[in-house]
Amino acid sequence: MQVTRGGGFGGFESPDGRYFYYAKAEAFPASLWRLPAAGGAEEEVVQPLRGWLHFAVVEGGICFVPPRAAGGTYTLQFYGFADRRVRTLASLCERLAFGFSVSADGRWAAFPCYEFKGGDLILIEGFR
Repeated sequence: MQVTRGGGFGGFESPDGRYFYYAKAEAFPASLWRLPAAGGAEEEVVQPLRGWLHFAVVEGGICFVPPRAAGGTYTLQFYGFADRRVRTLASLCERLAFGFSVSADGRWAAFPCYEFKGGDLILIEGFR
């Protein structure tokens, strides 16, 4: 069954079942939208969003990762349903990988970071 009308990625239902949240744009940056479960018009909630894998709907709001500022680190931010305000919860890392998860109670977040900042060059002689 089709849910969105203008496309969407990575959709999640709110804990109270009232809304369906999803990202628009598969690439960076994206924006976060919602649709009422009972039907109605879609509404933009948060922008910009790093990508469709970088948000989690929790009780009371949405944890998300926006794009990072040039030369800075990624941050974990929270959009509160009650006050519709965004606040920074934590600084994450400089090189955030794909994926992101928040515990059901909203107390813990897990995110992967690339820590290796180098590479190896290997010469193979006599390779056929």
